[in-house]
Amino acid sequence: PVVAFTIPKTMFDKTNLAEAGIYIGATTSPIIASLCDVPSKEQGEVASTTRTIKGVVYYVFTSNDAGAGNYYDRTTLRTEQNNTCYEIVELIHSLQIGNFPEGTVTPFDRNQYLGYLDGMVETFEFANPKIN
Repeated sequence: PVVAFTIPKTMFDKTNLAEAGIYIGATTSPIIASLCDVPSKEQGEVASTTRTIKGVVYYVFTSNDAGAGNYYDRTTLRTEQNNTCYEIVELIHSLQIGNFPEGTVTPFDRNQYLGYLDGMVETFEFANPKIN
């Protein structure tokens, strides 16, 4: 990522949420830029929809992964601007609640944190966007 914005741990202390944040990346690689609107098989992405933010259309992909009591939910938004593929990833990493001693953590509110991440993404703006 070029830049990352994470939700402070104090906002989800004593829950099974491990981390949540927005990660923004970019590449000018012609091969990767040409695939900006295609789901990444390596990331297990599934094409979802499109989303318009500040006049710019993003392709939206979803993916999730699990292992050793860790769950990763990703929503990835990509758009091509001036021969550069930009990617915004909304990541929610949670832990299996059964791995904690009983009564020490509560389940986090997934919709609440998705709302926080979506709100952060809605503030993203290009200085000179190519409006779709």
